[in-house]
Amino acid sequence: MMGTAGVRTNSNGSSSTVWDLLNVLESFETVAARKGELSYYTRHQGNNQFSVLVADEDADRMKSIGAEEFNRIHTVVSRFYDTLIVDTGNNTRSANWLASIDVTDQLVIPTTLKQNAVVSALRMIEQLESMTERTGNPHYKNLVNNAVVLVTQGGGAKTTTREQTELRTILASTARTLIDIPYDKALDTGSIIDWQLVTNPARRAFERAAAEIAAGLQTADATPTLPAKTTNR
Repeated sequence: MMGTAGVRTNSNGSSSTVWDLLNVLESFETVAARKGELSYYTRHQGNNQFSVLVADEDADRMKSIGAEEFNRIHTVVSRFYDTLIVDTGNNTRSANWLASIDVTDQLVIPTTLKQNAVVSALRMIEQLESMTERTGNPHYKNLVNNAVVLVTQGGGAKTTTREQTELRTILASTARTLIDIPYDKALDTGSIIDWQLVTNPARRAFERAAAEIAAGLQTADATPTLPAKTTNR
C-alpha cells in the first residue's frame, strides 16, 4: 500500500520503512520481542504521541507485500500498539488492501466534493457491499454503514454550490457520519504537517472526527480476535 504518511510526517532521521521491518519480522514473532526494538523501524512523532511505519518508496518492493505479509506485520504491530491507523492508498483490488479490510474495525473515507473523488469513494463502497453479498459475511457492509466520511476542502477548481450539495447528500446517505474539514493552509503544503500551525477551525473538526471514530471503535469492542483496534483510511 503506497500511502503518503511518510511524506506528511517527520522522519526524525530515520530511513526505515515497512520493507525493512518485513526483512527482520521473524525476530519480532517471538515472545522475547520488545517494543523498544520495534521503534527502530518506526518514526516517533514527538509531542503528537504517535509513531509511523511508512511505506517503502520502491513500488516494486511494496507490491511484494501481499495478504500474508500484511497479516504478519499487523499481528506483530498489534502486540505493541492499542490503535492502528492504516493509510491504504486507493488500489482496492490489491491483496494487501483486501487483507487490511478484513481486520478493520472502523472505516474512514477522506474525499473532496468533486465528482471524480466522490465516484471513487462510491466505487469502493459498492465493492465492500458486493463482498458481503458474495461471501455472506456482514463485516464489509457493516464497515460501510459505520463509516466516517471526512470531506476536505482541497484547492483547484471548485464545483458549484448545487453540485456540492448533491455530492454531500450522496455521501451522507452511505455512511454513519459526514464531517466537513475546513480548508487550512498548513494542511495544504503537500509536505510535513506541522500541527502547531493548524488553526482552530480545522483542529475542532478533527477533534470531532476523532470522537466519531472512537465511538465507532467502541462498537467493535466485542471482537476477541483482534488485539488492537484498526482504522482504515
